[in-house]
Amino acid sequence: MPVRLGDSSSYVKHICRRPSGNILAKGMIMEEKYRRLLQTIKKYPQVAVAFSGGIDSSFLLHAARQALGPSKVHVVTVISSLQDEFFAKRVDAFLALQFGNSCVAHKLILDPMQWNQFVNNGRERCYICKKNMYRALKTSLSSGQGEVLIQLLDGTNKSDLEADRPGLQALIEEEVARPLAEVGLVKGEIRLLAKKHGLANWNLSSNSCLATRIERGTKISLNLLTSIEQGERFLQGLGFSGCRVQPRADMVLLQLQEKDIILAMQRNMREKTLSFFTKMGFNSVFVDCLGRQS
Repeated sequence: MPVRLGDSSSYVKHICRRPSGNILAKGMIMEEKYRRLLQTIKKYPQVAVAFSGGIDSSFLLHAARQALGPSKVHVVTVISSLQDEFFAKRVDAFLALQFGNSCVAHKLILDPMQWNQFVNNGRERCYICKKNMYRALKTSLSSGQGEVLIQLLDGTNKSDLEADRPGLQALIEEEVARPLAEVGLVKGEIRLLAKKHGLANWNLSSNSCLATRIERGTKISLNLLTSIEQGERFLQGLGFSGCRVQPRADMVLLQLQEKDIILAMQRNMREKTLSFFTKMGFNSVFVDCLGRQS
């Protein structure tokens, strides 16, 4: 339930305690999944990883380089208005830090605002976006005769298959391989394996395109995407990483990580946040007290 920032309401923090289980056995299961992941990737002569900058595609890229060697692994990423303006620089910085200057992303610039069905923001929004994006990526990897010589890989994991993700159908239609999901790796396992293998972004908060913040049925526009980007950059400047800004007509809903909600409710933080979003034109500012999971 959201709490209005102007109120003095508090929220109840729910804590779920999960049984620890057999840590050793879980570790062995993860290692077996990683071994199968390498074997799955090895069946392709060459691959290109659709790189989003998140932990899933980062770990997939690491595994692909381990399985095939760096010379047989390419990195492709899409640049568009659905990401913040610093996205491309972050991609380059991470690849250089993690894999060295020889690992460079091939960047494909797309304009989703040209896709009417996407802009209309119906239930198929994600499907239309993924379909156009992966079709364009495959075209960029094809030979002059249109034959795709490099297998495109996506970082979808098993956890994603359990969520409502219409875009997954586009991956199936475009024959994009999903090795992480294929071997049964879930999000938590990927983070633990990424940490073990020394990936610098192993604990990076999950992210998604800016359009996911816009309520279904509301047309997507560059102005709306820009306001979301500005709002999230403001919150990140206050120390709220992994935040989401969701405009709803004349109000805005802020989703913060659970650990940050108490800080956001402190008077000085409330005043700063209210002032910023009021100047952006919102009459009311709410915080989702359920909190986001990273």
